[in-house]
Parts: sequence; C-alpha cells; structure tokens
Amino acid sequence: MPRIGTIVCAALWAAIWTAGPGSQSASAQVRLPDGRVVQQQSRVQPFSDRTATRGIRRAEEAIAAGQFTQAIQYLDSVLASGEDKFVDAGVEGGYTGLKERARQLIGDLPPEGRQAYEAAFSAAAARMLDEAIEAGDAAAMQAVARRYFYTSAGYDAAFLLAMDEADAGNHLSAALNYQQLLESPEAAAKFEPHLSLRAAASWLAAGEEARAREILEGLYSRGHRTVQVGGRQHRLDAADQSLSWLRNTVGDLAISDGPQEQWLTYRGNAARNSATAGGLPHMRVRWKVRLLGHPQLETLYENYIADLTRTASIAPIASNSLAVGDYILTRTPHGLLAVDFRTGKRIWRSEPQTDPQLDALMRHGAAAEEEAAQQQAMQSFARRMWEDRLYGIVS
Repeated sequence: MPRIGTIVCAALWAAIWTAGPGSQSASAQVRLPDGRVVQQQSRVQPFSDRTATRGIRRAEEAIAAGQFTQAIQYLDSVLASGEDKFVDAGVEGGYTGLKERARQLIGDLPPEGRQAYEAAFSAAAARMLDEAIEAGDAAAMQAVARRYFYTSAGYDAAFLLAMDEADAGNHLSAALNYQQLLESPEAAAKFEPHLSLRAAASWLAAGEEARAREILEGLYSRGHRTVQVGGRQHRLDAADQSLSWLRNTVGDLAISDGPQEQWLTYRGNAARNSATAGGLPHMRVRWKVRLLGHPQLETLYENYIADLTRTASIAPIASNSLAVGDYILTRTPHGLLAVDFRTGKRIWRSEPQTDPQLDALMRHGAAAEEEAAQQQAMQSFARRMWEDRLYGIVS
C-alpha cells in the first residue's frame, strides 16, 4: 500500500475566535496538547456562515430532544462536505469550525444516539475502508477516518494511518493520531494495550518524554502488567522505570522529521519538507562554480528572473542541488555536474547533451533576443529548465 498521509487531529486542540463589538482584530484561545490555554491576537476577523450556524443549532436541539435521526444525517453531511466554515460557538463573539463542532456533537452523543449513529453509518464506513485497503487508496482511508471516526471502521482507519506515519518515521504525526484514539473510550477499549504502547513510543521518539511517561503510567494504573511485542510477552515496569523499559522493549525508532546530514532528494525527503541543522552564514565567498555554462544563458536567466519579479511571481534558483557526502550534485543545461563541497573543484560531469535549441540560444546576441522567434525559444528553454520537474530536478 502506498504511504498514507496524516489526518488532522482536531480533538487535540481547539481555537475559539473572540472579538468585541466593533473591534478591528480578533483573539484566539488555543488549547495546546498539554492542556495549557494561550491567548493569541490576530487581525483576522472570521466570517461565520449563518445557515451553517442554524443547522448546528437545530442539530443540538434535536439531540437534546432525543430526535437523533435527522441530527446525525445532517452532521454526516457536514463531515462529507469538501469545505469547512466558521460557525457561532455559542459564546459572545466566539467562533469555531463547522466540522469540528459536528464531530464533537457526534462524539458527545448519549448511548441511544451513538447506537443510532452506528446503525446508520457503520456498514458504509466498513465498506469504504475495505475498498480503500484493497485499492491502497490513501485519500480514501483518510476520508473514512475523518468522516466516520466514531465507528469501528473509523477507528481502524485512524489506527492504520497512525501506524503508517510511525513506520515512515513521522512520529509526531503518529503520536497525534494515536492520541485522538486514546481520547475515545471505545477506540481505547478496542486497541489497548497496544494503542498506549505505540502512542508512548511515538511520543518518546518525538522528544516528548513527559507525554510518553504519562501514557505508560496510565496503562499501568489500569491494571495492564504485560504486553505482547514481537510475539513475546513483556512485563510492564513501574512508573519510575517506564521509559527505560520502553526503550529496551521497542528499541530506537527511526525518525525522518529531524535535521538531515545529507540532502539526497529534492527538498530533502519524499515529503518535500525536510529540515537541516544548517550553520553560521559565510562572511565571504569560498568558491564559485558556473552552472549555466555560457554568458548568454546567464543573461537569459537574469532576464527571466527580472520578468518574474515584475509580475510578483516566485523566482526559481538557478539550479536545485543534492548533498551526498562531501559532494554537490546538480543539473545543468548540458547534463549533470559534481562539485567538491570543500574546494569547489569540479569532480566530474556527464557527457554534454546536444540540444539544437540550446545551441541556437548561445549563438544569438542581445539584438536577436528581441525577435519574436528568439523570445519564444528563450521562454521554452526557461520553462524546461526551471519549471519542468522531471527535467530540472535530480533525486
């Protein structure tokens, strides 16, 4: 199955926007995962949808009156929608997300309402999950977890997503997804004790030792004394030795979110969002290597950047590079080039490619660049070199 993306753990934090009458700015009360509430100021004034707010109010009234059928049908339609909105949170000047409120109402249903919800949607959720697993469809599995979280299939989808994130080394994302399952009594009952063990391992790998210890202590206090890992039973140590026990039991987990010593693919990793430790800026240039290989191409690049700057567009760098050991690898208009990072010396280059369009660009002078045909050739080359992801980027 292809790598499955993350889902948003809306249960871990919630923001309520508040603004006084006639004020020009809004404030947000943000609840952090550790329970702390911080106040943030913003000039953003949320726009609430009155129709959606009325729908939520009617659903709340129907649930209070024990009329669950229409309420859960409306809440499901909200979660199935492709867009979200702000709605009145019920406090003066307060706003919250429409989907967040819908999901909260489903989670807070009384037993009779939960039974009605599961009877209405469990079969559809299970069918969607089976189809997603069979097809290896990451987006479909995320849709099950988002829309039908409070069903058995929704719990399964969320658990699979969290495990996939952990397997990929994205332990903070995995921990957040495990946490929302821990906060649901039905999900916790289904997956314990392995849910707590996996959540604690991901929190520990993400650097949150206090969160990991808290989860293990809770597991121990609920009477769990042994857990099965790798087909073997392991005795759960007391609270004061819980983290040492966890490290010895599950070992060191691979982490992909941390700084990278090498840069082996475009933007550092498959997710295109890698981090690096970096260093102090150089106060003087140590060495230079010409990448475009011809003054005419350098002029073309400068003109291309100037045009993008005038239109407030994002300008590309001359070349995207990889860092492999002590060498820099990059794509040039003529092929591949390797440079020694310490000295700037060219180590090797691939055999130059013959390109009639490129040769024509280098033969023409500045006057010829004003011609329409030459301008078209320049634009074509620029698009291929700096916009074509398959041509201009190496991994």
